[in-house]
Amino acid sequence: METKRYVIDRIEGEYAVCTPDDGSNNIDIPCVLIDGVREGLMLDIAFRDDSYRIDVIEDDSRKEANHNRLKKLFNKSESGKNED
Repeated sequence: METKRYVIDRIEGEYAVCTPDDGSNNIDIPCVLIDGVREGLMLDIAFRDDSYRIDVIEDDSRKEANHNRLKKLFNKSESGKNED
């Protein structure tokens, strides 16, 4: 069984377009198969033969890290140094 990590890039109609971490091809998954489907949601997908299992990754630390990165970016002065 192979497991890959994906992020939902966008919702197109009834499908979630999922982008993999490894740069391989996107996959489309029916939205009804993903609990709490929304853009930006991280998924671990385990592939086996002709089937797959989807695990939703609720990673609050990832959200907080991204928020902190944005905060630092917007707090930079014109000289390019942090104002902190």
